[in-house]
Amino acid sequence: MCVEVQTPSLSVYIVSCYFQYSDEIEGHLEKMLHSLRDKRLIVVDINARSSLWGFYEIDKRGRKFEIFIRTFGLIINEGLTRRRSSFIDVTLVSL
Repeated sequence: MCVEVQTPSLSVYIVSCYFQYSDEIEGHLEKMLHSLRDKRLIVVDINARSSLWGFYEIDKRGRKFEIFIRTFGLIINEGLTRRRSSFIDVTLVSL
């Protein structure tokens, strides 16, 4: 899901990336991020494992999101919160 939030001086797109673990993240998400490439973004609810946000191991989805992070110049929010002893719900932002 993607929504645009506008103020008189700012426009930000919020992209929710909640997928079941069995769902593939390519396709629609990649197309959406490409179409919003030069926009201000907040990407939420990644549901993946990577050492970039606190896991010792990385899963398949985490590797894919690491590529998205590098490709689209996203930044990992430093304010991660613990949930069930894991860091899954990561928030990314663009500059």
